[in-house]
Amino acid sequence: MYLLLVVAFQVALVLRLDNHVTWPALLVATPWLVLEAIHFVQLTLQLTAGALYIREQAAHGERTFKRILVLAGNTFWWLAIRVSLVFLVTAKFDERIVWSWPFVFAPTYLPCVWWAIALCLLPQQLRSMNGDSEMRQNAAMIVRTCIFAFSVVASIVYSFVALLAWRLSQPWAVRLALVFIPVFVVLVLACCCCSCFSLCMACGIDATVEIMAEREHQAAPSSTNVVPPARRIDRSYASLESTN
Repeated sequence: MYLLLVVAFQVALVLRLDNHVTWPALLVATPWLVLEAIHFVQLTLQLTAGALYIREQAAHGERTFKRILVLAGNTFWWLAIRVSLVFLVTAKFDERIVWSWPFVFAPTYLPCVWWAIALCLLPQQLRSMNGDSEMRQNAAMIVRTCIFAFSVVASIVYSFVALLAWRLSQPWAVRLALVFIPVFVVLVLACCCCSCFSLCMACGIDATVEIMAEREHQAAPSSTNVVPPARRIDRSYASLESTN
């Protein structure tokens, strides 16, 4: 089902961009919206199960509305961003709105703002935790790692968004190959990570085999005597002695 909807969206998009059909952009995006509707049903079921669990675990007389509301926000926020982006892009292509393309992609900026606020609040939350100096050093290392990962991911993603908006606003000003440079960077990093991971896995398997062989050798009884090669009786020699 997912594969059919994705293929239908790609085919409709190609036909529309090549001017083989004159469908409105919202009709072209219908398979994508059907996918989001399926996701909405799945998330609604997850929210219902979570709300029932919160009510079961809540004490008598405790208000659970706020916890359920927070759970609903955490469940549907990414879906709401995707759906709003689809409607804004289709409305821009159909010329129902006159916004510039950077404003059309405004829903994609919300996750960056959300994670930036969360990273700003993370050091304060870690300082409030009681622990020794080693735990605080580990917490500081976690914060630095999160900030570095967020900076790298945000720079790649939003450089692609900015180049795409520039391309859509001024098609003559930027080449399409330049727009996909962030995508190529991600693919190169993914290939490097997969290669390093495969190499580490291979080295780890070889080391594990060597360790297991060494343990088996150490676990073998020490009374086992192996005849040196110089003192072994050759099969041909033994057959000759038997005939004599």
